[in-house]
Amino acid sequence: MNANKGVYLGTDIVEHWWSRLPKTEICPRSRGTWWYDERGFYFQRHLTEHPIFIPVKSIIRMQLGKRHAGTWVITSHILKIFWKQDNLKLSSGFIISKSRSEAVRLIRLLSRTSAAA
Repeated sequence: MNANKGVYLGTDIVEHWWSRLPKTEICPRSRGTWWYDERGFYFQRHLTEHPIFIPVKSIIRMQLGKRHAGTWVITSHILKIFWKQDNLKLSSGFIISKSRSEAVRLIRLLSRTSAAA
């Protein structure tokens, strides 16, 4: 596991930042570390026991943006992962790097992994 520092900005239901995902460990923003493998994307929030896990099979699409969950970011790019859990369409936002090229590289790697799954 090669963990990298990042920030989790939250998970929205159907791209509505005011609709937080209820009854889950996916909580509001937090700093932590992220990594990925052939199974999915992980974000371990500081002071939590279990990481947020987004399986590659659940990923619908990914994109970069400047805002997510009511938060605007000027100096970094937000990785938005759109995914499904049960009958819900979700959007999770992460700051994984200040470098746009690093965020694009991760999108490509996760896209390849999800295509192979």
